[in-house]
Amino acid sequence: MPGLYPGRVVGVAHAGSSVDFEYQTAAIQAMIRRGIMELTGTSNYVTGWRKLFQPGDVVGIKVNPNGFYTIVSSQACLMEIINGLVLAGIGPKDIVVYERNQDLLSNIILPWLPHGSAILGYA
Repeated sequence: MPGLYPGRVVGVAHAGSSVDFEYQTAAIQAMIRRGIMELTGTSNYVTGWRKLFQPGDVVGIKVNPNGFYTIVSSQACLMEIINGLVLAGIGPKDIVVYERNQDLLSNIILPWLPHGSAILGYA
């Protein structure tokens, strides 16, 4: 597997990430930030994102907008990933959020995204 950390996996957990089947933004942000720092060995999550990605990269994010509501992708998670990519210098037009079902992607995920924040793709 290519990349800086081939085959390396870090696990993060936060007891407050979901309360009564509702995702909790602050807890999800903390988990992603901690995971990026642990993976990259950095003491700052922005530095961690910049170690993984650089301007000019094109990044695809596969979401799951279908299924039971407890397994649908989290808006908080998607937005934190997009935020991290932008902090790493990835342009909004170089971030592609995709899913095979165009209707679900357009109706569920598109409303989550600030205008111009990412491109939707159908695979």
